[in-house]
Amino acid sequence: VDAKPSTITNLKQAERFLLEHFDGNRKMHDITPGDVDDFRRALFAKIGANTARRCLGRAKQFFRAAQRKRLITEN
Repeated sequence: VDAKPSTITNLKQAERFLLEHFDGNRKMHDITPGDVDDFRRALFAKIGANTARRCLGRAKQFFRAAQRKRLITEN
């Protein structure tokens, strides 16, 4: 709500990459660290390294927020 439009665009891009990789049907609590490693490799193969790192940071924000809301037990 209090984010700049460009920040929202970047967060939506990270969301899109996550949903594409995990088919949009996986629950966050079902994603394992190994799944995240696969996502990271796929992301680096798809987009530039710096963009991939920023996208991974945003994805980490999503998981951290879910953990704080107790939707998942670990990040």
